[in-house]
Amino acid sequence: MHPGYFPVLFWSLLIFASFWGFGELLRRRINRPEFADIGWGLTAAWGTAVVLGIGGVVMMLHLAKAPNLTVLVIFGAAAAAYYAVNGKWGMKNGKSRNPKSRTKNSKSVSSPSGFKFELSAFSFFSFILFLLAALAFSTSVFWPYQIDPNDDWIAYLMYPEKILQTGTFTDPFSLRRVAALG
Repeated sequence: MHPGYFPVLFWSLLIFASFWGFGELLRRRINRPEFADIGWGLTAAWGTAVVLGIGGVVMMLHLAKAPNLTVLVIFGAAAAAYYAVNGKWGMKNGKSRNPKSRTKNSKSVSSPSGFKFELSAFSFFSFILFLLAALAFSTSVFWPYQIDPNDDWIAYLMYPEKILQTGTFTDPFSLRRVAALG
C-alpha cells in the first residue's frame, strides 16, 4: 500500500464532512419545514455551494492561501461533528422528523439508551449502496488508471498551485483562462 494513502483518504473525508457541515449550517439557517428531512447528499451539495461562494470571496480578497483554506475545512468539519453529535442526524427528541416516512414493513428497534430507529428493506439496501460507494471511494484515492487523454493536466496542476501561492486566480493574459471562462 502506498504510504500516502491514509493521509489522502483522511483529508478527503474531512473535506466531505466539511461540505456536510456547511450544508447543515445553511439548512438550519433557512429553517423551513420542507427542508427538515433532506438527506445527507443534498445537504453536502448545499455545503459545496456554500464553500464555493466563500471561496470566491476569499479569492477576490487574495486570501486563498493554504492556512486560510485549511481553517475553512476544519470549521466546516467542526460544524459537521457538532451536528452529528447534538443534531441526532435528523432525529428530534428520539422521533423521526417526518412521521409519514414510516413504512408498513419496518420495525422499531430500541437500544439500551432509549434511542429508537427504524429498520426496513429500503434502509437495508441504502446501507448496502452506501457500503459499495464507500468501497469505490476508498479504492479510488490512488487509482493508477485515472488519466484521461482529454483532461487538461497542465491547468489541473498549475491553477491550484498558483492559487495557494498568490491567494487568487487572477491571470488576465492567460489564453486558457480567456478561452475557458470567457
